[in-house]
Amino acid sequence: MKTKSGEKRGYLRLNSVFPVKYQLIKAQAGEGAWHQGFTGNVSDGGICLEFSDVDKEILALLDSPQEVRLNLKINIPVFSRSVCACAKVSWFKQEQDKFGHYAVGLRYDHIAEKDRQKIMRFAYSKVILPRLALGVIVILSLTAGIILYNNFRLSSDNKKLVKDMVNVLKDSSESKAELENIQKEKAQLDAKLRESESKIKAFDSQLKNKEEEFKMIEEDNTEMLSEKEFEIHKLKLRIIEQAKENTGILEKIGDLGKKEETVSSKLNEIRDKKNILEKASFERMYQWVKLHQNPRTGLIISFEGDGGLSDQAFTYDQALSVIAFSYFKDYEPAKKILDFYLSRPEQKSGFYNGYYVSTGEACEFTVHSGPNLWLGIAVLQYARLTQDSSYLPLAKNIARWIIKMQNEDSGKGLRGGPNTLWYSTEHNLDGFAFFNMLYKITQDDSYRDSGLNILSWLKTNAYDNLDIPIKRGKGDATIATDTYAWSIASLGPQRLIDLGMDPEAIMQFAQDNCGVEVEFQRPDNGSVLVKGFDFARARHIARGGVISAEWTAQMALSYKLLSRYFAAKDDIEKELIYKNKAEEYLEELSKMIISSPSRTGQGQGCLPYASSDFVDTGHGWTTPKGENTGSLSATIYAILAYYGFNPLELDGRL
Repeated sequence: MKTKSGEKRGYLRLNSVFPVKYQLIKAQAGEGAWHQGFTGNVSDGGICLEFSDVDKEILALLDSPQEVRLNLKINIPVFSRSVCACAKVSWFKQEQDKFGHYAVGLRYDHIAEKDRQKIMRFAYSKVILPRLALGVIVILSLTAGIILYNNFRLSSDNKKLVKDMVNVLKDSSESKAELENIQKEKAQLDAKLRESESKIKAFDSQLKNKEEEFKMIEEDNTEMLSEKEFEIHKLKLRIIEQAKENTGILEKIGDLGKKEETVSSKLNEIRDKKNILEKASFERMYQWVKLHQNPRTGLIISFEGDGGLSDQAFTYDQALSVIAFSYFKDYEPAKKILDFYLSRPEQKSGFYNGYYVSTGEACEFTVHSGPNLWLGIAVLQYARLTQDSSYLPLAKNIARWIIKMQNEDSGKGLRGGPNTLWYSTEHNLDGFAFFNMLYKITQDDSYRDSGLNILSWLKTNAYDNLDIPIKRGKGDATIATDTYAWSIASLGPQRLIDLGMDPEAIMQFAQDNCGVEVEFQRPDNGSVLVKGFDFARARHIARGGVISAEWTAQMALSYKLLSRYFAAKDDIEKELIYKNKAEEYLEELSKMIISSPSRTGQGQGCLPYASSDFVDTGHGWTTPKGENTGSLSATIYAILAYYGFNPLELDGRL
């Protein structure tokens, strides 16, 4: 059958078809029966109707298309009602590659405008939406690729920063050791030179005496003259030899001076580079803290890398996070954490030690005084730094139940918690700082009195033996390094002196008994020698020395506090001594910075809890598992120490 020429029109080709019922109307024969067809092409003025297996009568009618009109019922899949239309045949053809299959071009003779628009909207949606979807998929894929690339690049940059920092600290340590050896050798040569010069003076004096004696001998006493001449000659030779030795010593001193100048110049370059890298490292360590905040609960994981602790947030660590956020004026993340605790039903009876990050449910059903006091301290630091008092009721609730517990003790000390019998010096130092700060903000005398009562308890139970300056708790002479650092940070040097304690002796005792030097095995398979502070008196524990990153940071901060104290007293020598000690231990601590192992951490730097994983601290708990496990408390305390912010006093900037 030949194709009848007709009006040419452009159709939208759909990616699916929908059914069309049609009824032929011939000028004289009238309406015929309804038949089933379908369309996959539509235009603004008509449709392309396709059908197959039709009888000869229909084919005969379509053979004279100018005499035929069709009634249509177009069933669009997304609409419940069929679209009715009347159309004329524009063209008719048989598909060449499909036997018994025909196509008819129809031009609307009559159709409601809204129905026509309905068909076209559907047609455009079928054509355009897949293209849009494909475009969106392409854009999302490109975006995901860019994000992955940026994350990879960022992670690589962060890891490189950590590596560069560790390398420059190694160079710094080596150059310092070389300079120290040069200066030591110079000092030995200086001493040797002074000894040599002293010998020359002695020989000169002896020579003058011998020459005077020679003048007094009679000329005819040839034997004595000859003997004296020999002695004079011998002394002159010894003076010449000693002078040569002097020259050799001076040459060596000169060579060492040149070496000292070269090494000092190199050390200055390293120091400048170190300062830049150190600043960048601590800034990115702070970013590591921010990246791990859960957007729903506001909590931050305490340990990244230990699978058993991967979803746990300890209250003490959250308090430190609030303090760090407040210090850096990141008030929104600080508020998220405080809002979490403000919403907890147990806020009037003491918060649990830990919660799950993802759900906010308690993970450690223990209530200890210390973490709650630190949360109160965090509220007060936030209030002072933001001038926002909306969370003060939270601090007052903590104070209320702490005071109730304090009043149950005849000595007005703080027990470890409402359900414990032991007393910790650490918790009482926390308590003094908390009540002292709360009194400064509220001017409520009851808070001042609670703080003074704790101070009295500390004097009786913690600072009662000069052989061991600070006991771990009531009746407990075990050494806990953090109580030494926090004695300086919580009470301050002057208050310790008023209590009959020597703040310098306290720090020296901690250094002598808890200071260690260990080989720290880095996750990148390198190792580095690090000086720091153990959790306890290391020589009394079979495991050997282990560095606590957090407690070393606390000691570094306390050295800064001592430096500030002596600066106020115009004692420049001691100010410099303790300033250098603080910088020394912060530099040592920086050797332990590791790259975050998680996708969330993006390779940002952080600090491990300790130099060894899963070992006994000496205080009833072990360090986390995993050599690449980042610690929130260690990282934040190192940041606070670097910036010189004391969390245990208001306006704690140095």
